[in-house]
Parts: sequence; C-alpha cells; structure tokens
Amino acid sequence: MANNLNYEISLMKNHQRVCGSFCSKVGINPYQLLLLRISKDFTDVFEVEHWLAKSEYASGEVILKWFNNQTDEKNYNINVVNRNVRQQLQIQRNLLEVKRTVGTRRGKIELNDKGLKLLKDWATTIKNFLENQDARVKDAESIAEKVERNTEQVKSEGENLIIDLDNLEEELVSQLKTDGEETYLQIVRSILTTREELQDPDSLTPIFFKVPEKIELSKEYTRRGICLIKGWIVAQTEIRELSLGRVFRCDKNEKHLHLETDPKESIDVCPTCHGGTKKVLNLTIPVREIHIETKKMDRIKALVHANLWHPSSSRGTEQKVVMFKMSDKFSQNVRGSPTASVNYLVVGIEKEEDISVNVDRAKLIADNSTADIINIIDNSILSDIAGLDEVKKSLIIGLGSINTQKLLIQKKGEWMKERGVINTLLWGVEGTGKSAVCRRITELVGLVHAKGMAGTTSAVGLTAGYDKEINAIRAGLLPMNDTRVCFIDELDKFNPNVFQRLLEPLEESVVHYNKAGFNVTYPARTVVFMAANNIKPITPLKNYDDGNELLETYSCLEQLKNEIDRHGGSRTPIIDRCDSIIVIREPVTGIDVLETWTTSSASKIFPKEDIKNYFESIRQITEVKIDNKAISSLIIEIKKSGYTGLAMRRLNSVLRIAGSIAKLHLRNAVTSTDVKEALHYFTTFIATIGEVTSVYKALDAPSKLDKQESIILELLRKGSFTSEELSSLVLDFDESVLSEISGIWKDSEQKWRTR
Repeated sequence: MANNLNYEISLMKNHQRVCGSFCSKVGINPYQLLLLRISKDFTDVFEVEHWLAKSEYASGEVILKWFNNQTDEKNYNINVVNRNVRQQLQIQRNLLEVKRTVGTRRGKIELNDKGLKLLKDWATTIKNFLENQDARVKDAESIAEKVERNTEQVKSEGENLIIDLDNLEEELVSQLKTDGEETYLQIVRSILTTREELQDPDSLTPIFFKVPEKIELSKEYTRRGICLIKGWIVAQTEIRELSLGRVFRCDKNEKHLHLETDPKESIDVCPTCHGGTKKVLNLTIPVREIHIETKKMDRIKALVHANLWHPSSSRGTEQKVVMFKMSDKFSQNVRGSPTASVNYLVVGIEKEEDISVNVDRAKLIADNSTADIINIIDNSILSDIAGLDEVKKSLIIGLGSINTQKLLIQKKGEWMKERGVINTLLWGVEGTGKSAVCRRITELVGLVHAKGMAGTTSAVGLTAGYDKEINAIRAGLLPMNDTRVCFIDELDKFNPNVFQRLLEPLEESVVHYNKAGFNVTYPARTVVFMAANNIKPITPLKNYDDGNELLETYSCLEQLKNEIDRHGGSRTPIIDRCDSIIVIREPVTGIDVLETWTTSSASKIFPKEDIKNYFESIRQITEVKIDNKAISSLIIEIKKSGYTGLAMRRLNSVLRIAGSIAKLHLRNAVTSTDVKEALHYFTTFIATIGEVTSVYKALDAPSKLDKQESIILELLRKGSFTSEELSSLVLDFDESVLSEISGIWKDSEQKWRTR
C-alpha cells in the first residue's frame, strides 16, 4: 500500500502542470488533492500526519511548498493537518467525513462517493497523460528508426545532418507532407534522444533536408505540410535566434534527453525510465529572416538556419527551397524580431545549380584558335549587328572570364589570388549599337544577366541597401548576379554616388554594407559590361613626338578621364578598374548594316543552343592558374613590343585577359600563347583610345584636370601668393576646365582675383 501511495503522490509532484490543471478543473488545490489521496489509505487523521512526517513530501514540519495552496501565502504545517482535513476536505469540499475522538487529535476518516470519484478521475487523467507520453516516446523511437534505417538517409556534412528525402520511408514522408512542423520537430526530438554523438545539447547538429529529385512535394506553400518552391532570395536580416524548445535531462541516465517544444509544458518525469528530470537549456538555433520572390511575384518571408544559407550563397539564381508553414506558437519564438508576418521555416535549399553541360560538344568550339572562336560566336549570334568588331572581341573575351572565382598567379613560388572577372567599358558616340551588342551577347548565350539603367537603377539597386518596408538588407544587381553578367547601360547618366559605390565591387568583387545596424558582405564576382556615351564631341588632341614635331592624334584619353573618372566633379577612378576599354568614334551607317546582309564568312556557324552550352561549360571552370613560365613569356613579349612602362594594374588586366583566353579553350591553366594573345588584344583595345605608346604613357599618369586641381590645392594651402606666381601656374588653365573642379575654383576665384 505504501509503495503504491508513494508512486501516485510522486506523479502529482513530478507532473505538477498536469496536477495543477486537474485541480483547477475540479475546484481544489494540490495540497487538498495530496491530503485526499493519503486519507484514502488511512483511517485516522493522526496516521496521515505521521505518514507525512516520515515521507519525503515534508521538510521538517512544513509540507513541501508546491503542495501548498497556490493562492495562500502561509505554509501548511504537519500539526495542522487535522484541522485542514476537517475544514478543507470535509466542511468546504464535502469529499470525506472525520469523526473526531473527544480529547484527542485522532479522528476517523472515511471518503464519500464524491471524494472517491475525484480520485478516480485523477487516476484516469494521469494514466492518459502517461500513455500519451509513452506514445510520444515510441513515436520518437519509431521516427529515429526510420531515419536511421539506412545509412544514406542521414549524412553528416560538416556540422550539419542532411536527411535525404528521396531515401526516406514513405510513411515518414507522408507525415511531413501532412504536418511539416510537428514531424520535423519529432525528427529533431528523435535524433536528440537516440544519436550518441548528439548527447551534448550545447552542440546539437543542425538538421536539414536534401532537396528531393524523385519524390513529389507540394508547391502549395500555404498548407501545413512540407513543400518545395522556386524563387529568388532578394533580402535578409542579421542573425537572430529561434527557440526550438527546452531540453530536459534525466536524473538517472544522462543519455536520456528530451525536447519540449510547448513553452507552457514541461517534462517532469523521464518518458524513458520514469526518473526525475531537470531542464538543461533552452535549445535555440541561429536564423536569418529572408525574403523569397517567386515568378508569380509572391513575396514570402521565411526563417532559415544560418548554417544553411548565408548572403554569400545568393547568386541571383532561382533556387529550390524546402520549407513548411509554422504555427503561430512556433513562429513567435524568435528573439529580437517582429515575427508576426514570418510564417515559414526553410529546412532545405539547393545550393548548387542543376546545370548539365556537354563538354564534348563545347570542345568543337573550344578547340579552334582564339581568333576563330571569336569569329564563330560573332557569326553564330552577332552576325546581324554591323561593325563594332573590337567591341565584340572585348565582350566575348570578357564573357570568357565568367565565374573565374580565383585567378591564381605564381609569385616567388607561392600562388597569390587576384580578381578573375573582367570589367569592360564601352565609351563613345551615341547610336553605335553599344547597348545592343551587350544585350545580345548576354541574352543569346542564355546566361542569367541583369541590366542597370540610369533613371531606373540607383547605387543601392546596383550594390546593396536597407529596405525600410521590410526591415532587411536588399542585395543589388551586382551581388545578385555573382558569378554571372551585369550590364550597366547609360553609365554617363548616373549620378556621382553610383560611381562611388561601383568602385568596391569593380576592384574587389565584393559589396560591403555597414549601416542601420547591419554588417553584410556580399560576393560580387560578376562580369561587368558598362556602356557610356561621350558628353562632349571627341576631338583630336595635340601631342609632340620626341623630335618636337606636332602630331595630330585622336587620343581621347584626357576627355575619357574627365567624363568618367571625374563624373559630376568628384574623383571616381572607374577607368583604373576597367580591364578593357573600347572607344567608339563613329555611328554605324545604313551601308554598314546592308553590307552585313551580303557578306559571308568562312567561319563555322553553330546553333544558339551550342553557344549556350559552350559558355556554360566555360562557367564550370572557377579557377585559373598562371605559372612562372607564363609570366616569363609575358615579360619577353612586353620587352619585344617596347611597352615596358606599363603599370602593374595594367599588367594584371593583361593576365585576366589571358585567364579568359585559357577558359575560352576550356583550360584552367594559362599558356605562353595565351599571354601573347592577351597582350595583343589588350593593345588592340587601347588603340581605340589613341596612339598606343602615348596612351600607355598617359594611362596611369594624372590627367590635366588632376594636375590643375593639385596646383590649386597647393595655392590654397599656401594662403598667399603673388599675381606673378598665379599667372605662371595657371597660364595654360582652361576656364571651362577650372569650373569643373568640384567647387574649388568657385570658392576661391574671388579671393584670387582680389589679390
């Protein structure tokens, strides 16, 4: 009898929430339920007091605190049990009768029908609870068995567990399709409980799903089941925490860990061995809030584990996302975030693109000479665009650098990483077809590309910015097209702020955003094509050769620097970050177009599908090496050509072009022939600016405007100067040029004139 009584009262203590809920329902408190249950086994009040005094449910002479009346501040002492039984159970609740012996503390106890029924109801309640709890344990064990049945179903991938849905048992997949949240949490519980390497809850391994290829998942994301959608991840927040629940550890067996996801419930008794438990920790996972846009322009807010997705994972591609709709109770467990509108949890993302290429077919193009490859692509997809031969060459070579994430150059025996993608600037008169050829060469090869145009795209739209409406960082065109192509049209019409924001991605292939409490870095390894119209007519400049003879050349470098690098009056060295610069001086005429209709080429013509496959094959090469042998060949070629004054920045551009040429031949290593051709094409592109030698000398030298600004700044620093000094310094200054110097001339003009 005593053992049975001890067990039943331990259930009251260990399952306090169940006991408290039952007591509230029947109108008594836990202390009264305790006395009633003890009174059932004893016929005398004194025996009840004696049993309590000897049991573990009293400390000294005070009944354990939890059994006290929750609304009463006083303690219940053993020596007042007699009075409490009479007053609370007999008089107030009418659950029993006490026949007191006159002159003693003794009194005979007898439960009435009401009291017996109440205990019977309590026994039924706790029995049902335990059975349900046992069922939960069995379900968890069953799920664990299903997950673990084949070793292919759970694979450790770094610090993550990847569950292959295609190999998962049909019954479990069916459960996921019906209720994604509950089944996912059951899987987390089961793995937490059964996998020995996960017994330390502080290092619980994140659990994700591999995007399925065989099984069909619903595309209806409004339902409760797990689903598979396609969309673009366009914005995200900083990392926050999502609480999965509380982990309880068994007192008897430390390997018994149990997860309670309901914040209002607790696990007081180990479901496995019925021992006591204690809370170990709150199980939280790091998450980001992301915004997914679908083709239907649906905007979905979801949470994703920081291990599963990072801003650097965003490539501007349509991604497959496995997720489920969260209940309101679960979605509110995010700390530091207004989560009322975040309804989904992402548990799987297809990180790699599903692109199949036919390399053998691509080699039919790649095995030709570089010049023939350019002609093949020109004749296959650009034959109807007249002229612009140098433009086409530069764009095809630029596209060859697509997805070159590492250009490794051997320097003193070590491999040093440089930017691998090529930046190309097309500058010249309007109506030459610059924009048309850029659009054609990106659209027809079937690669995902982006277009930025003045008036429709801002600096934020190109790089990254804070979106107040969604309280998140939105990636711009450059990072969203990481490893792809971005065409920036009408560059001359953008405001100077855009030029400033372009410098970082053009130079370093990254975009940093550090404002509004966010600190995000996006990769932007993007092939960038830029097209700009000249603002002033392109006119020849006067230069002198070494014999002091006046030469008329069409070198427009000074004008190019003024219009691009000094756009809007501020210094924005875009040209320094361009590997290929093409100047177009004359528009295409109608005769030029007609001639393209009648001119035939000896080069092969390939279907557009083959051209697309060719460039996709190039895109699979992400790393190109340039060893010392290739570098030595470049040194020899430079000395032969006489261009020994080239700055290192320009030589790096030559090496990038060499890396692109290697990829055009589907190679990942640069040869001596590649560097020779690279120098040739680089020089050819420079020749569109003017006489090559003079352009090389002036390319990295300060422009006339820079020199004049330096003189003016020096005068301002000096503070005072004579009119003779001023005249000698500004003798060759052009008033129109001075007016462009970012306010310096305007601010000081009057001061100078008055001296």
